[in-house]
Amino acid sequence: MKAERCLRPYAPVLCLLAVLLALSPAAASAQTRILFIGNSFTAGTGGSASVPTIFNRLAQAGGHSNVTVVTRTSGGTDFRFHTINGVSQSIIATQYWSHVVLQNYSTEPTHYVDGVHSISNHMFYGSILYDDIMAVPGPHLVLLFETWSRAAAHPLITGVSTPTSFASTDEFQSELVENYGALANLLNLQNPLNPAVVVCCFSWNWKEGPFELHSSERNRKAERWKTANDTSPPNRRFKSFASI
Repeated sequence: MKAERCLRPYAPVLCLLAVLLALSPAAASAQTRILFIGNSFTAGTGGSASVPTIFNRLAQAGGHSNVTVVTRTSGGTDFRFHTINGVSQSIIATQYWSHVVLQNYSTEPTHYVDGVHSISNHMFYGSILYDDIMAVPGPHLVLLFETWSRAAAHPLITGVSTPTSFASTDEFQSELVENYGALANLLNLQNPLNPAVVVCCFSWNWKEGPFELHSSERNRKAERWKTANDTSPPNRRFKSFASI
């Protein structure tokens, strides 16, 4: 248990590394180019190193010396930002990436209401960003890098679940797990011939493990969202996620 607690903060990074280590020697070559897209959580603001930096160190230590890691982050941003930002779009479109790691705004995949972010936006703009990535000749493996709950002492954790607060860190984290998983399932349902989208979870033992993405409930949620929304270009229609 002590070892698990020590490693838990690095669980998503280790998940990413596990995906890389699963590559054949031929695949883990100079063509292994990994793009991280996110915000301050990805950049490790306030910490000693960014998530991509930690990942790259682990990859190098594991003998993957030909891995190229590039980061596109901007603090406080969400999936929508990267779908319309010229720098983000240029990085996605002008280079080949074997792996693209996506991390959304920290509260968007939850019930938290701030007038800007929502689970609907998480699903909708996550789908658009995925389409942008897949529009570039591939193949590409897309990984969703789940964020983590605020600490128990944070003002968002009040002991009562309201539109602007969480009853507990458990509630916060379980919503992140559920909705990153729902987005992965939606993308996999919409794109069955593409490499499966993988979620890298913050906690190895959170409800379902980091690779257990396909619960029947998540599949039903993704199917309902797919039915209620058309995210196929050029006429993408936006509907409320609340009805599902």
